[in-house]
Amino acid sequence: MSQILDMLEEQRKRLAPAFVFIDPFGPMGFPFRTVSRAMRNPHCEVFIRFNYTRLANTFLERSDMESRIDDLYGCKEWRRGREL
Repeated sequence: MSQILDMLEEQRKRLAPAFVFIDPFGPMGFPFRTVSRAMRNPHCEVFIRFNYTRLANTFLERSDMESRIDDLYGCKEWRRGREL
């Protein structure tokens, strides 16, 4: 997705009307900054499947994953949710 957005920016073009479906396996590979770039295009919608069970059971227990989850959400506020 980043490569496509880079190419469009270089050519000074916009993304065609698009519905972007994101179904990440985990907190890696699709940072929120990429989602944000896509959303800057008019007529673009993004649907992100959020599998909390997989995230909680697989990744939240590992402290080495925190920075990757930060990239996924584009912030650190998600960390407060652990207390719930």
